[in-house]
Amino acid sequence: MADLLSTNPYDLDWGTITPSAYNEKELEILHIFNFDISTKDKIDRVITFSIGKVLWTSKNVPQEAKQKIIFDLRGQPITFTDRARKMKNDILAKINQIEPLKIIIIEILI
Repeated sequence: MADLLSTNPYDLDWGTITPSAYNEKELEILHIFNFDISTKDKIDRVITFSIGKVLWTSKNVPQEAKQKIIFDLRGQPITFTDRARKMKNDILAKINQIEPLKIIIIEILI
């Protein structure tokens, strides 16, 4: 997938949105991802995929909805914690550049 900052993320067509859960009362969409973050290439793909998934979902849900991502990294070395935190910060920064008013929450399970 091309770098999302050089591609209009709203041109992506991933078909029907597929969140892990949706709380209609709280207007919260939940995504749970489990990725291998053992190399820089894999981390870059996680970042690109996550941003694309959030932006595509944003296009198809109420404007005021918030999205929560849980990265389930259990089973991977605890030394990956710093990688996971940097990945989280990169995702939030890039989404903020594209959609500054979106509410995005990211949690990491290690």
